[in-house]
Amino acid sequence: MTEQTKIKIAQLKEFFGDKKFSKEDLLYRTPTEIYVSLSTLLTYGAVEKIEVEYCKEYTVDMLIDEINSMIGEDCYGGTGEFIREGKKIFFVDYNYFYKFK
Repeated sequence: MTEQTKIKIAQLKEFFGDKKFSKEDLLYRTPTEIYVSLSTLLTYGAVEKIEVEYCKEYTVDMLIDEINSMIGEDCYGGTGEFIREGKKIFFVDYNYFYKFK
């Protein structure tokens, strides 16, 4: 790791403190002069990845409405999945956050 990268990581750590942040936070909230890519932060073990599960129960009617709203739309880039557990249907997705070690 270069000395400049070490300095920027330290500045970025000070900027976010002990708060968790998303990839979007890193891209759009970070001052450009201290920006370090997420891949660099992960490569050097500067941050830990935090996975947060989002889960919402759906009725059959809600699922039908959801599918009907997608007809004719571009659904690429969507995330998550519908799952069935017994007689219940859930939409499950994951959000990822990062925190400095």
